[in-house]
Amino acid sequence: MVRLQQPEIICVINLPSEKNHECLWNGPSWPFATTQTIDAMIASRQNKNSSLKATDISRELLTYANSFYRNKADGTKVNWLDENIDPDTGEWLSRKILKDQNWPIGKGGYERGKDYNHSAFSDLFIRGYCGIHLSDEGLLTIDPIKDTTLEYFSFEDLPMKGDFISVWYDRSGEHFGKGVGITVLIDGKHYQSKNKIEISL
Repeated sequence: MVRLQQPEIICVINLPSEKNHECLWNGPSWPFATTQTIDAMIASRQNKNSSLKATDISRELLTYANSFYRNKADGTKVNWLDENIDPDTGEWLSRKILKDQNWPIGKGGYERGKDYNHSAFSDLFIRGYCGIHLSDEGLLTIDPIKDTTLEYFSFEDLPMKGDFISVWYDRSGEHFGKGVGITVLIDGKHYQSKNKIEISL
């Protein structure tokens, strides 16, 4: 993986002839493409073949998650995910363009982008950030990204191979009161580790 210290803009944003088209790929940031990029960063680090640090991944992931909102006309901030976003201003571009065109039916109608969320985004947090992964062979691994941004998380009743598992991570041990590090509950059995857990299901 090549990492640039000073990333450069390598595309032309809003070509004059198509500046009112809602599906441009030459400039806007697209959530699904961002998901793929962060997923590749996570895979590269988990495979131990890159110079990426935990803070690199958490920075990109949290920047991405923090873009999931829009401001309503009355100034209220609401959770929101749409088709594409202006990477400089945070404005949902296709939504703005379609709204300015009075939500044309031939292009999906009113608020077509409101259902744009990809389930792969959840995978970035569950498998990537929180490090919960089940292999094809049935090996459950919990190995969270450990940096200063991750203090605690919990997942309860995650379905896996016919069982439901619950996972808690608590860096200080004070938030959930279950101890420092990782706690796993599967079928009445508790597992505890300060670092990484592997369990055959």
